[in-house]
Amino acid sequence: MRSWPLAALLALWGLIPVGASARQVADWLVAQSGAPREIRQVARFTPDSPKILGADPLTYAPGYPFDFIAIPPGPVEVVALLEPVEGRVALAAMIFVNAAPACGGEAGAIWVDSGTASFLTPATAASLNAMRQDYQQRGLNLYDDYFADPAQMGDSVFARMLTLPDGSAFPGFSSGWGDGAYPVVTLYDAQGKMLALYADFIGNDQTEGFILPPPCQTAGT
Repeated sequence: MRSWPLAALLALWGLIPVGASARQVADWLVAQSGAPREIRQVARFTPDSPKILGADPLTYAPGYPFDFIAIPPGPVEVVALLEPVEGRVALAAMIFVNAAPACGGEAGAIWVDSGTASFLTPATAASLNAMRQDYQQRGLNLYDDYFADPAQMGDSVFARMLTLPDGSAFPGFSSGWGDGAYPVVTLYDAQGKMLALYADFIGNDQTEGFILPPPCQTAGT
């Protein structure tokens, strides 16, 4: 009988604990939710570019109305907050530095048309667009003919790294309650260091508003 390492079993079950490099930020996000949330670690990876865009991976095309957001270079902890009733993805975050959040603000939005959201680098966005155009020309559908695989987007609720044919991967998520426009928010510590980038799909259960940190003070304000 094959023996699986504990880390591999936890990954299969979706029970990887959030590491120390992300916990403080993740706990802050839970505290802003107004209700219990399960913190799920999705992956630890290094993006191929220090620029990230939140977008629907099945419908992204050039001319998307939001700019790529500059992030710190290096490894990233990707986490998801799940609401407890149906296990839906309430929030997805890329955490760069583990420290106490102090301020932040909206840096864009994700326009979701397929119930799916993602964090894309310029190269990944270009690959997805080329793939979508190729599939359309061949009478194929990017979801049905590729991403519907259970290891990709096949689950009704998912938070995992999605893989392109060239082997590159990007964080993808089912988007809370479905289609809509969701804020992409940057988070900083008191010294102005960027801690995280997150997309909020459900918001605060008590206020019914999106989770937005206090605005950062700028020179002269």
